[in-house]
Amino acid sequence: QDNAHTHTAGGVGGSQHVRKTILQGYRLFSLTTTGDALNLILRHRQLRPSFFKLARYCTTVIACRVSPKQKGDLVRQCCAFSNRTVSLGIGDGANDVGMILAAHVGVGVAGKEGLQAVRAADFGIGQFKYIRRLLFVHGREALRRNSLLVYHTVFKNISYCMAAFFFAWYSAFSGSDFYDSWLKQAYNLLYTTAPLILYAIFDRQLPHDMLERCPVLYNAPPSTLWPFNAPVTKAHQFGTVRYGYHAFVVWFLYALYASAVQTYLPMFIYFGSTSTSPDGLNGFDFKTMGMTVFLVNVMIVNALLVPFHHSWFWFTHVGLWIGTVLWYVSWGAGEIGAFEELIKSMQQPHETFVYYLTVLVCVIITLLPWFVVKMGQVLFKPTVMDIMRERLHKGVHDLVTGPRPGKFSVLVPQATQEPEEYSGFAFDYSANKILQQVGKQMGKLLRGNKRGGAGTRAQEEKPDKNVQPQTSVQVPGTPS
Repeated sequence: QDNAHTHTAGGVGGSQHVRKTILQGYRLFSLTTTGDALNLILRHRQLRPSFFKLARYCTTVIACRVSPKQKGDLVRQCCAFSNRTVSLGIGDGANDVGMILAAHVGVGVAGKEGLQAVRAADFGIGQFKYIRRLLFVHGREALRRNSLLVYHTVFKNISYCMAAFFFAWYSAFSGSDFYDSWLKQAYNLLYTTAPLILYAIFDRQLPHDMLERCPVLYNAPPSTLWPFNAPVTKAHQFGTVRYGYHAFVVWFLYALYASAVQTYLPMFIYFGSTSTSPDGLNGFDFKTMGMTVFLVNVMIVNALLVPFHHSWFWFTHVGLWIGTVLWYVSWGAGEIGAFEELIKSMQQPHETFVYYLTVLVCVIITLLPWFVVKMGQVLFKPTVMDIMRERLHKGVHDLVTGPRPGKFSVLVPQATQEPEEYSGFAFDYSANKILQQVGKQMGKLLRGNKRGGAGTRAQEEKPDKNVQPQTSVQVPGTPS
């Protein structure tokens, strides 16, 4: 400790030597500073970078007797020296407002010091013990579901729009659009929205009580196969590869592949076939090919969410098919005259076998790579989440070892005491039951008052001697 302190005061030049000196002989260490020392450090040009370089290797940095302004400055300087760091500010009073506002994510605790911190924070909790559930359960699940929502939205729009770009090579860049102008307006509104929204709201990868008891699952890698576990840059080796540039590149390339397949494969099948309609005419024209590509894209975008789902309900199954059903309803409305360009355009392609074969082959070839990778991961190189989900499904509750860098983590998937419920209470399921009981009691009291006009409970227990006794109505479930 003395050697490290002496070298830190010397300047900025030997950060690597600082790390070597500190880690030699110590496994974990912390740093403590006071408000006066912190004021001097933050104003000094040489001490400021040395302080944050030293703090980077600490398990904990404690700053005591600091002012509200110093709290905010400390968070801002920490984010400035570590630009890839996501800061979390937690406070319970007015003196923590500056720190909460300076952090990327602010959490306010409603306590005896008032609600100033809660009003300035992004999230508000009633007690500090709920931080564990907020981070390991709701924070993890929200990041997982929202990240897929963003990447899936990018995928579906790129695959939909790039199909017109690939078709431009065939049409000599004439500017022809084979999508119907009316149905195009409802692509994101009706055909591809329901399954993604249902996933982002109701999906659960593991039971919430297990996520809360096993913090190792917070940063567990989502995949063990290439290219999903291969970071693009060295900056990603310190974080997860589920989010960021790497995941965007994977989804972008897959969207290009999907758009190319759903554009060129129907063209090859349609114009390479000799199938004719009952009238003796070729049933495949420019508009028919555009409607086929449109249908294939809608089915691919909705079916792509299947391997990511972990919680299945009846409305989840409905959501996966409702987009295709609404698309056919729109096409049928155009067939009978709602859209002028689609009049009598639905009968001819459905009278030939080639149309159904084209749709089926395009959907299978587009989704096959993604489903094969997901299946190979589960069968041959499963993640910790895959193993735990399988054992919970079989009813096995024993030790599971999850590999981490340099060590192993032991997880115990114990059986849950009570089945989980989907409720609006994030941190206390018992509050929902309390409100239900209060509602039932209030309903009984109101019904009893309407029948006999009974007085309050206090009046029944302590009647006034000056008032003549009245006949009271005994409400079922309440004490006499």
